[in-house]
Amino acid sequence: MTPGLRYLACLRLSADSDGSTSIEWQRGVIRHHVSSRHLSGVLVGEAEDTDVSGSISPFERPRLGKWLTKRADEFDVIIAAKMDRLTRRSMHFNQLLEWAQENGKFIVCVEEGFDLSTPQGKMMARMTAVFAEAEWDAIPARVLSGVQSRLENRSWLTGAPPTGYRIKVVEGGRRKVPEIDQDFHPYVEEIFSRVREGQSTHRIARDFNGRGVLTWGDHLRQLKGEEVKGTQWQSTIINKFKRMPAEGIGVRQIKKRVEMRLHWMVEPYSFLRFCGFTPAFND
Repeated sequence: MTPGLRYLACLRLSADSDGSTSIEWQRGVIRHHVSSRHLSGVLVGEAEDTDVSGSISPFERPRLGKWLTKRADEFDVIIAAKMDRLTRRSMHFNQLLEWAQENGKFIVCVEEGFDLSTPQGKMMARMTAVFAEAEWDAIPARVLSGVQSRLENRSWLTGAPPTGYRIKVVEGGRRKVPEIDQDFHPYVEEIFSRVREGQSTHRIARDFNGRGVLTWGDHLRQLKGEEVKGTQWQSTIINKFKRMPAEGIGVRQIKKRVEMRLHWMVEPYSFLRFCGFTPAFND
């Protein structure tokens, strides 16, 4: 690679939590490479895209896309710590490679050590892009397999428990299961009993406030030994109880923060019924 070229750092993370591919790690790898003695390059900018899926085309990414379409004359080389930080789709990588050739740009993937100025380097890069795409396609299947396994042994999946329930760690920390919060559940029963009697949610909220009944949030804070906020019951809080599903179980797929990983969640109260609980609010 010719010394003294202008480098654009390409940084990407689906969720800013994985230390092995964190933004800071990528930045460090790139800066070390650019400043090496045999290159002595100049880092002219960074295209940092967080919470962006590897399945999205580089040209459609918020930061990198602008550099490619509007500021291409400001850099000579696109550099990424790993190829999958550029894209996980072989089609998108080929598009980026063709764009680079047409515009006289180079692409550097530090960890793979590709020299895309040679035919051999381009061939190896295309092969690696294919494997990266296969890995991306395999992720949802692995996640769903794990979810199915936990459903079969009645384990809690993820997230906060429904109102009136706690999550209990069992089997030496290997599993989490839901259990009724015996201190708060009587209020859940009372709410649904009074709603069935035709009492308004405003009346129930006023009564709870007058009796000094803690809301679920303050109840949890008290359990943790934290100072309660004194949150008042509102009719909107009572209405949330009324909308809780009473039966049926289903797995729903959620794409979180437009990223490549698929998070599968179970409807909380349906899951409790699946585990054998009989919530007091059922008719």
